[in-house]
Amino acid sequence: MAEKEPGEYVTRHQAMHIAQEAGRQASIETLKLLGFDPHDPIETQKDAAWLRQARLGEAATKTAIKKAGITILASGIALALWKGFWAIRDAMKGF
Repeated sequence: MAEKEPGEYVTRHQAMHIAQEAGRQASIETLKLLGFDPHDPIETQKDAAWLRQARLGEAATKTAIKKAGITILASGIALALWKGFWAIRDAMKGF
């Protein structure tokens, strides 16, 4: 596209073309920076799906670990209370 002289304006069609081309180039550069091949959309979609599955799997693993930790903690507290109760009961037998 030729350079415009000061005071000249671009048409609506030219502005739309410039914006579309700038957006297309920015998208391609972004995909390249993220490690995707912008010219192979099927492979890019597969990569994105794999990343999503990995993220969801990681979240599920974290949730399972938290639940296990809470269960272990609650079991430990229950055991301590149970043993304490029986220790007090045994100590009271002598009275």
